[in-house]
Amino acid sequence: MYRLFATILLLGMLPSLATKWEAPLHHQFSEQQELIVIYDAEKDAFFAESCLPQLREYAIDKQLRLVERQPTEGVPSELTTTPAIVYQNHRGRSVYAARYASFSSIVNFVRTARFVPQKAADNCKEEVLCWKKGRAQIVAPIKITPLTGSPPKDFDQQGFHRQALKAIQDSLLQFEQLAKVCLQRTDRAFYLDFHPYQDAEGRFFLSYELYSQFSCIDPVFASGIQPLSGSFDQAFQLFGQAGRQLEQEVARQLRESIIGDAVSPIASDVPQGEWAALNLDLPAAPTSALVDDAIVSLPAKWEYAGAVDEDTPALQFHFQAPLDRYAGEVRELGGQMQLDEGAGSLQGRFEVATKSLTMGMMDLDAKVLKKYIKAFRYPTSSFEFDLQSDLPDMKVGQTTNRSIPGTFELMKKRKPIMVDASFSPLLDEEGQPLMLVQAGFSMNITDDFGIDGPDGPAPANKTVMCNLVFYMKPAS
Repeated sequence: MYRLFATILLLGMLPSLATKWEAPLHHQFSEQQELIVIYDAEKDAFFAESCLPQLREYAIDKQLRLVERQPTEGVPSELTTTPAIVYQNHRGRSVYAARYASFSSIVNFVRTARFVPQKAADNCKEEVLCWKKGRAQIVAPIKITPLTGSPPKDFDQQGFHRQALKAIQDSLLQFEQLAKVCLQRTDRAFYLDFHPYQDAEGRFFLSYELYSQFSCIDPVFASGIQPLSGSFDQAFQLFGQAGRQLEQEVARQLRESIIGDAVSPIASDVPQGEWAALNLDLPAAPTSALVDDAIVSLPAKWEYAGAVDEDTPALQFHFQAPLDRYAGEVRELGGQMQLDEGAGSLQGRFEVATKSLTMGMMDLDAKVLKKYIKAFRYPTSSFEFDLQSDLPDMKVGQTTNRSIPGTFELMKKRKPIMVDASFSPLLDEEGQPLMLVQAGFSMNITDDFGIDGPDGPAPANKTVMCNLVFYMKPAS
């Protein structure tokens, strides 16, 4: 499912590496930010003891208002499990949907949510096993690989698959097959993988693995070097035995995982309601004063000057909702643009260093950089544009919004894209011109670049959203 991240290279819309990421300039945003943490002190003991202290320190360091709540105080209706982590500011609200034991992932989540709050989206799965527990839904998609080795003569692979699937479904006690399940962000999924094999002597072997929804690379449980075995006539009995064991393992992971998969389903009788009714409404928007532009002359040539602050990478990306928990950032970028107000034109080129892409997990980053986006073979990705008309004069204290057509290049493949951008001329603390740029675009990584996306509904599983917020300064 993480293959999609290869797409990440899409981040291309940024500046050239001639100017690397710098310390932020001093014209920063002033806003109220909140981190809401809802947990059960008893049931979520590992989170409370091992993860919450780090979140408290982070909130103090980043000046986030930390709101801690117990489920008995009331839980918004769309939250189904604890611990639940929610970030919100005046722009909107975002629910964390990854492993809470991965602190770097939480940091990335906050960075993204600050400027790009989550959008509502359905996340529905059809014909799937589901375990309903309180408000929570745990789903278990099944994958059975084809029988390998030495199958019997005239072997019916499709018929074998159907019988194996039924044997697994019939063996489960907690999960039931449902025609359709619509998940909330705090629901969970575990993937049950089965791998049948028959040797030349007719002995049947079945290995099996359990994967968390947060990693399709490393299983949280595997049968290992001792698969179930027997005669071919016992194959479906073995599938049932393996299914029961994996179901028990799902229950254990939900109770005992120390890597962030353990959650506590919120009981059906816990008070629920809308966020505002539970005193969790969004913070008010900050107020800002416009700068007098009467004596300010804007230059024609600009160069990348850095992110808005050290905690907000200039380029962030995520898959389309409801798969927007798959997200990351790129830190090394640079670029230039030239503004000709007389002609109403704007030209420029931006680049990113693909090796600076991260999703907050070292093992995943290594795989993405090497296998999917081939960062060492293609060290940069770029965006070029040439807007020849329809650009009004820019003034300090005012924002200009435009859709800018251009060409995005990734792994030597060039595709036209449209970038929605806003340009806000400002003054720094010394009274010098500064340009705040905010931009966003989407890419179809599957159709345009041949990159498979994560498990999930289309087109979300092949659509990557890129968002940029950075400063530019007069070119030297």
